[in-house]
Amino acid sequence: MPEFRTGLARSRVSKAVSLRVIRQPGAEPGDARRVREALPELRRTLPEGMALTSFYDTGSLVEHALAASASLMIGALFVVLVLVALLGSVRAPRS
Repeated sequence: MPEFRTGLARSRVSKAVSLRVIRQPGAEPGDARRVREALPELRRTLPEGMALTSFYDTGSLVEHALAASASLMIGALFVVLVLVALLGSVRAPRS
């Protein structure tokens, strides 16, 4: 079981409480999306005068990185197809 961190949270406006949601080893990247989707419901349950704000979301960084890697794979496939079309063969020509 991981240790809980405690410390001081600061806000420019008023008192604040800091909560971190940390991805556990072996967790799916989609878990961060589910936490993000649960935030509006959690906001509705808060007492009046309290706010829930997400200030740093690494889940979106992971999603962007996965999308970029998919684009790179599509680009590499396109390069191979163009080379095969231009050279006429996958094998190197003999001298």
